[in-house]
Amino acid sequence: MSSKPCYALWDLPVRLFHWLLLAAILTAVVSVNLNAMTLHVWAGQTVFGLVLFRLLWGFLGTRTARFSSFVRSPVVALAYLRNLREQVRVLHLGHNPMGAYSVLGLLALTLIQAGTGLFADDDVLTQGPLAHLLSSDGREFMTAWHKLNINLLFAMIALHILAIFMYWKLGKQNLVRPMVIGKACVTEDRPVEGTDNTATPWMRFALSVGMAVGMVWGVNLF
Repeated sequence: MSSKPCYALWDLPVRLFHWLLLAAILTAVVSVNLNAMTLHVWAGQTVFGLVLFRLLWGFLGTRTARFSSFVRSPVVALAYLRNLREQVRVLHLGHNPMGAYSVLGLLALTLIQAGTGLFADDDVLTQGPLAHLLSSDGREFMTAWHKLNINLLFAMIALHILAIFMYWKLGKQNLVRPMVIGKACVTEDRPVEGTDNTATPWMRFALSVGMAVGMVWGVNLF
């Protein structure tokens, strides 16, 4: 029976970000459908702060968290896609070339969703904290984008879930477990690309959290 070597994959800050972002998005969606708009605004600002943290952590964080370690050229991503059947069996210690663009897309759409929400106005009771800085036409534009972009975000999330299922079905890889425990364990015959993740720089983590919280707090001062 083959042993299962384990590799350090995702640091605790990345894992916390991932699950807190999921919780915040679900809270925002449920609250708006229940017309609990105060909760919706706070959930939206939580999403905004989390994405700001992840952007900072993409430069200050561990190896697998840094954009420089996983964002490849489109040529590399397309080559990966052409050999997808073989590549799904490879354990990438970090985001694979196609997964990198999925991450960037999710971050961009989530930032747009939270950012436009800061300026949105439902013309009834609720305004985003920065809505008063815009004209009526400006608020209408931001509100329209806020309503449109959520559909794009849902589509990207659906693709993300589909990719997780594909890796489980075709490559026999569980991508959810490492996002829970931080490690990936595979049989010795599975190809592995990359090296163990680096240690978490906790001072830079505190700096990233502080900067993200400060920016969200600053939004509410305008």
